Amino acid sequence: MTIHRGPAIRAQGVRKSFGDHIVLDQVDLEVAEGSVFALLGPNGAGKTTMVRILSTLITADAGDIRVAGCDVATNPDGVRAAIGVTGQFSAVDNLLTGQENLRLMADLRHIGRERGRQRAAELLDQFDLADAAHKPLSTYSGGMRRRLDLAMTLVGDPRVIFLDEPTAGLDPRSRRTMWQIIAELVAGGVTILLTTQYLEEADQLAGRIAVLDHGRVVAHGTSAELKSRVPGGQLGTGLAMPGSAHPDRHACLTYVVRGILIMTVASAALGTAISIAMDMTTGIIDRFRTMAITRAAVLTGHVVGTLLQSLAVLALVIGVALAIGFRSNANALQWLAAIGVLVLFAIALIWLSTALGLAANSVETASNTPMFLTLLPFLSSGFVPTSTLPAGLRQFAEYQPFTPVTQTLRGLLIGGPVISHALAAIAWSAGIAATSYLWSLRLYNRRRAANPT
Repeated sequence: MTIHRGPAIRAQGVRKSFGDHIVLDQVDLEVAEGSVFALLGPNGAGKTTMVRILSTLITADAGDIRVAGCDVATNPDGVRAAIGVTGQFSAVDNLLTGQENLRLMADLRHIGRERGRQRAAELLDQFDLADAAHKPLSTYSGGMRRRLDLAMTLVGDPRVIFLDEPTAGLDPRSRRTMWQIIAELVAGGVTILLTTQYLEEADQLAGRIAVLDHGRVVAHGTSAELKSRVPGGQLGTGLAMPGSAHPDRHACLTYVVRGILIMTVASAALGTAISIAMDMTTGIIDRFRTMAITRAAVLTGHVVGTLLQSLAVLALVIGVALAIGFRSNANALQWLAAIGVLVLFAIALIWLSTALGLAANSVETASNTPMFLTLLPFLSSGFVPTSTLPAGLRQFAEYQPFTPVTQTLRGLLIGGPVISHALAAIAWSAGIAATSYLWSLRLYNRRRAANPT
């Protein structure tokens, strides 16, 4: 038996056209064994056509292509024996159960009846489909169908797998499950070439990335290398990201909900400055000054009242987000931690707004001064990745207090790094709260001295 040494996939000078329309134009790719390679680009870039050529479904007009050491043009059977393909749509038989689909693939692969049954059981367990093994596919969710589709690809233990937009249309939980499965396959030595429109997905999974646009490879390298080559860290190919021209609904919701939560906290804090200024002009605070209460009680009452209002509005916003499709795989403890971070940050912003209200000379001034609090969420990672901002704004966005808070929420509710962002968020919140509290007391006492009761 000949053991292949070298790249799992090598393509040089690949060209393909349909009539007068050039789909692929001098495309070069090289994929190392046991790695994930992402072919990234918008709809119509030629990604699916490239996969169909590599998997022997169609022929190229020109180019030298080898997969698992076999020439695609002269030895397509050798290629087919080494690969597995999962297309854009789940290629499953809706009249069969999950187990029957897998056994059918085992029969087509000629791996033997007993081995086929054993392999089907293994894959059902691996893909968390054992409980649904005997159910018809009409009862499967989109994520379950996609997992079964990939399991069917793995029946023959392929060395190279082509995944054509494997998470398209999946909700965030199913997408993360697919990412985990892909990572496990690569850890087992499988080579994967995947196509995707999602920058986040390519960044998460692939060791190397090629950006395909209008049939040409316009950039290639690691994610960090690609970002470093483009001003502002953007890959301008119309890729599907939150806020782009081709957004995925679930991906968009997943990304912007944390920004909306931060915006909710900031907007609620604005009311404290106005309330403080109104109480001063109408004499309410003077009345409290005549009472035997501690100096901080009046201000603390405003802070607590606004905090309770913020919590009520946050609960409403989270409820609406869940109702329109936002999903999180966070457990109860992670949700509690996320709410705790929001509460701590809310307290900091409310005390800051309190100080600004005391410093204002009128209600009008108090209503305008804290407006910057509603602008900062847009200059953070709350609504767009900071890497997509212009260079000057990017530096500001990465180091201002709203960004570590939003990144902490992302890590807790969606998945990702938490510790470093959480420490920064807590430090910012504690610092702002302590400074604003002391500033508020000083301003309050100064007014008492100016207007003794």
